[in-house]
Amino acid sequence: MFARVITIKARPGKMPEAVKLSEEVVVPSVQTYPGFHHWYSFVDWKQEKGVSIAVWENEADMNRYQQEVMPGVFQELSKYIEIESAQVETFDVPISAPADVMPV
Repeated sequence: MFARVITIKARPGKMPEAVKLSEEVVVPSVQTYPGFHHWYSFVDWKQEKGVSIAVWENEADMNRYQQEVMPGVFQELSKYIEIESAQVETFDVPISAPADVMPV
């Protein structure tokens, strides 16, 4: 598996709109993409900073999404985030473990 980690800084007061756009547009679009596995978002409301992690089954699908869809995603998000400060990183995921389920 592979992970794409995106770190953003929201424009002042625009983090709620960025989160809403991600929830209503970005995540539903990525969920339909081949190879997509899971999405996580983290927000520091005070610093207006966000981190999103998209986990993919394979590198090819992850890269195809970045080439075909990500430019439009960033264009839409540019209303709410400082694009020039956005960081996009890619990681191999050598370990993935589900949460332990405690017997009842």
